[in-house]
Order: sequence, then structure tokens, then C-alpha cells
Amino acid sequence: MDALVSPSRRRGGAALVLGLLLGLVSPGAAVAPAAPTADTSSVTWGVVPGDTEYGADRANYAYDLDPGDVVRDVLDVTNRGSTDLHLTVYGADGLTTTSGQLDLLPADQPSVDLGTWIVPDAGEIDVPAGQTVAVPFTVTVPADAAPGDHSGGILTSLSAASGDDGTVRLDRRLALRMHVRVSGELTPGLSVTGLTVDRESSANPFAGDTLVIRYRLTNSGNTRLLPTDAVAVAGLVGAARVVDVSGADPVEVLAGSALDREITVTGVHTWGRADVRVQAQGTAVGAGNGAAVTASAELRMIALPWAALIGLLVLVAAVVTVVLLLRRRSAASRGKVASGPAAGRTPAPPSTAS
Repeated sequence: MDALVSPSRRRGGAALVLGLLLGLVSPGAAVAPAAPTADTSSVTWGVVPGDTEYGADRANYAYDLDPGDVVRDVLDVTNRGSTDLHLTVYGADGLTTTSGQLDLLPADQPSVDLGTWIVPDAGEIDVPAGQTVAVPFTVTVPADAAPGDHSGGILTSLSAASGDDGTVRLDRRLALRMHVRVSGELTPGLSVTGLTVDRESSANPFAGDTLVIRYRLTNSGNTRLLPTDAVAVAGLVGAARVVDVSGADPVEVLAGSALDREITVTGVHTWGRADVRVQAQGTAVGAGNGAAVTASAELRMIALPWAALIGLLVLVAAVVTVVLLLRRRSAASRGKVASGPAAGRTPAPPSTAS
């Protein structure tokens, strides 16, 4: 089926679902400040799911399918600018970045999962200014597809040469998310790995130390997860402190993706030892009425109180110095007394020969 052209339509907010025209530079090319050979600064377009049997006014695509199922759906692409556009359309696997952002694989990295299931009827489309092009596509679930959540998206891309010699290509992408849940056993999983602690000693032994704690949360199951995690920190002196890392809005972690966490805790009175424990819980998105899994990791580190030890050494050295000075002064005083005339004695007169 060919792409269909229809008058421009507007739908509130749904056009910019995954990201706003991501600027990507192709790998291997030398990047240097240069004016692009094609002016794309005023180019703008939007994407929304078309109205089909799967719904109207949808924000993205979501299907519950069996292995071997085939879905036919539509992507509407609207040119909001005054210049005709030539766009590439393709599918890509999804991921959660280690910083917690939902994203799709870059164009130079081949998909191995849902991105390969998405096949648009037209891999390239022309969108006249002010018009909307409907791009039908199919999603074919392999017969041996693993059960659980598979995430990705369908993208539209505009490439333009940049640089004096055109060796750098600017790839502007706009995409819609897609989630496919394949029937079968759902097994949520979560792990905490790579727990490390870096300690910064305070010059004031009574102010406490600063601990920089790092670890990785990995979605090791086959469902999307909303993880919440907290870190308990305790020194040798004082009560344990609990820090909520996930915040009020947990980040959705796709199956197989991971988050890198880093927190800084100040004022920890280690005084020779620090105990750190990470406790995490992941709630599956739409699986088994919010099925939850837990994971934890802990680390005990020796934290020598260098500032206190140095202060103690200085104090001991000062005390020893004072004691030695007092002893030396006392010894000198005794020596002067011993070498002087005996108190209360009259010198004997010289003897004369008879």
C-alpha cells in the first residue's frame, strides 16, 4: 500500500512523544564547526498514530500479541513547515539509558528485537508542505518470540550533509514509542550490581566524612519495571541514615536495560568503618496486578579516621615535647645546684708547715 496524502491534522501533544527532532552525527566522521550545506533550521514535522481499529487519539502504540501474530497499523506524518520534506521511515529497538531516559537505538546500530518486527510499507516518503502522509506498517511477531515486553519505536528521519566537504551528516529524528507484550510467562527481575563507595575525609574529625556511592540497577526480567531504591548509610558512630534515590517519579526501565545510580552522603561519622546497604524494589508495568520484585546489595568498608589520627599524633607529639622540655629544664636546674658552693659551710684556712 502506498503512503497516503491527506490535509494537515492537529492533535494536542501527541505529535512529540518520544523526543523533539534529535540531532545525531554519523559515526566516524570528523566533527568541526561548519555551516550545513542544506538549511534545515526551519524544518518541522509531527508524528501521531493513525486512527485504526487499535484506537483513536493514541499517544503511542501498544499491543498484546501471540507469537506469529501480524498487526497492520498506520503512522501519520505531518509537515508543519513551508518546505517539502523527504523522510526515511524505519523501526528501532528501545532502551532505557543509564541516566534514565527512554530512547531508541541510533541509526548506525542495528536492531535485534522489536525494531526488526516493524516494517513500513514505504521506507522513504515525501511530505508536501502543510500536508499529512499516512504511512501503513506491519508488526510481525516471530513464531519463536520470547514472552514478555518488547519495546521499540517507529521513526521518521531527515538527513542533511554538513561541513565544507559534506562528510558529516546531521540526522534529525522524530519517533513514536511502541510496546508489544508477547503472551507467555511473565518473570519480572531486578538486580543491584557494582556497588562501590568512595570516601572523602573531612579535615575536621567532628564534621564527618563524605561518601560517594555508586551502583547499577538492571531489569533482568522480561517486563518493564518501575524501580524504587533507597540507600542506608551508617558509620561507627551515630544512627544509620536512609536516602531515597528514586524520588517521587520512578523511571521506567525497559527489559534488559539498566540505570546507573550515584549519590553523595555528607556528615557520616565513620570513625573506622562504614556500612552501606542498597535496597531496591521493582514494580512490573501492567503485569500481574503490579507484581513486585526486590534486590539488594551491601558493602562494609574500613574507613580509617585520618584526620582524627593525625590530630591525635599532633597532640601526642606536643605532650611528649612538653614533657621532654620540662625534664631537660629540671635536669639543668639540678646540675647548677650540684656544681655551686655547699650551703652553710665556711672554707677551711690554708694549712701551714711546722
